[in-house]
Amino acid sequence: MMKIKKLAIFFTTTLIATCGFSIKTNNDKTNEYNKYIKSTTKKIESDDEFLITAHRGFSSLEIENTKEALSLASKKDYIDYIEIDARMTKDNKIVLSHDDFIISDDSIELISKQNYDDLINESFNYQSCYISPYLCVNKENELIQKRKKKLNNKEYSIIGLKEGIEACNDKQILLDIKFDNNVEEFTKELQLELQDINTNNITFQSLDIEGLKYFKEKTGYDNCLALINCKSDFKYVDDFNNIGIKLSLVNKKQIKKLLDKNKNVAIWTINNDNDFNTVVEKLGDSYQDVIYISDNPDIIATKLYAKQKKKK
Repeated sequence: MMKIKKLAIFFTTTLIATCGFSIKTNNDKTNEYNKYIKSTTKKIESDDEFLITAHRGFSSLEIENTKEALSLASKKDYIDYIEIDARMTKDNKIVLSHDDFIISDDSIELISKQNYDDLINESFNYQSCYISPYLCVNKENELIQKRKKKLNNKEYSIIGLKEGIEACNDKQILLDIKFDNNVEEFTKELQLELQDINTNNITFQSLDIEGLKYFKEKTGYDNCLALINCKSDFKYVDDFNNIGIKLSLVNKKQIKKLLDKNKNVAIWTINNDNDFNTVVEKLGDSYQDVIYISDNPDIIATKLYAKQKKKK
């Protein structure tokens, strides 16, 4: 019995030591990869040969659609566009949020059921979905999961449309309109809130393409982007100069056809090596002619920079 106990203690100690060594090794690799990302992006100038959009701001390092995420993205030369999401409150004001619901302290609040002043004066705890970084298969996924973990339970505030636009500074903005059976009301309020704002750097986009067509017609804002979320949405491509395509719908022949017509084409959401390789494989040489929308703009910019440098 004593020998069995000693063996059990030996194997347990060995297992703990091995796991500890493995975690330390993974941490070292992830830290080195993060340093590589930072050093590479410092080399990328604003006039590089590719276009990057920070999805909901720099949403892997700061909480999405917050002033902090937008301000951080605005300071990076390699980021060309900042995408933000606009929703209407109960009293028909516009705030930045991708989802209608907010999960905080085990409760769910709906933006559409809250008044503007109540929302912007309240603090929330961000809920991030992540897996243990140590279960990831490579250093990139581990870094991405560590970023998500760092944001979990972090306190944040919701901001209004004007504050969000100001936080983007001089960057180009993709303003995603989240219509919710309120196209007429939303269009009217958005036009009102933008009347004293220079909109030359704003492209308006939406998954509700019929709603976007109404918005375009009523406001006269021609710089609109149709988000193609399913195959049937391709029927709208001739109505817009700017097209956004979901990654799973990317088709080389279709993209080339759009580019040949001088359409601006964006692809969402490209967050990791697998997403990037999918785009490159599907598009061939056309990969450098599209706009990359990403939660991890620094990682994707690094991949584009390395690929184009190798090509030269």
